[in-house]
Amino acid sequence: MKKMILALLSGILLLSGCHKSDSVIYSGIEAGHIASGVFTTDGGVRMTVVGNEGKLDVNTSRRALVSYKTHPLTGENAVEIDVNGIWDAGIIVPSPVEGLPQDPSGSPVQVTDAWFSAGYLNLLASFPCDDPAKHETTASYTVGKDGIKLRLQHEGSLGDKQEDVFLCIPMEAPVNAYSESQKTLATFPVAVLLQWSWYALDSGPLMLYERKGSYAPES
Repeated sequence: MKKMILALLSGILLLSGCHKSDSVIYSGIEAGHIASGVFTTDGGVRMTVVGNEGKLDVNTSRRALVSYKTHPLTGENAVEIDVNGIWDAGIIVPSPVEGLPQDPSGSPVQVTDAWFSAGYLNLLASFPCDDPAKHETTASYTVGKDGIKLRLQHEGSLGDKQEDVFLCIPMEAPVNAYSESQKTLATFPVAVLLQWSWYALDSGPLMLYERKGSYAPES
């Protein structure tokens, strides 16, 4: 699944304002909210599900990553889609801590992509496991003059199977804490440092990886 997600993410086409012909069909994968047979992307595009060969649940209200193919636009410019895949979001509310570990800790987790949208830090991640139900993923954060530091922590037994997950960390609490810590008007976008522990079986012990980005609260 991971290779498919990454390939589709690299080819996402925004639907709003891009339809030049009613015969054009797009394929893509986007994060958003799905409920009652309607998928609303983080960009605000509403898509009505009309095709669902896999009999996926498109009625339960939830945040998800959705793979889809559009139908040609109707005369009312309504967007209709066939749903190819749905990956429910794991919402991880981060907790404040005094400091983050500077060395690897916990079980390995690999982050393959990260981006900001809809007030979340969205992550495509994976970990080797035998039973996904026995795994726990948490997040913690610190704030300072240099920005926000987030730590993704994974605990669980290892296995041969690679489990792919879609994780979302709400940014509201870290951003509010950052604003309060600045005493004066905080500067945005704020630098965000993401940490996680990961290792490869052919390269030995755990290693700490970091990925930087920036975030500005949405108006």
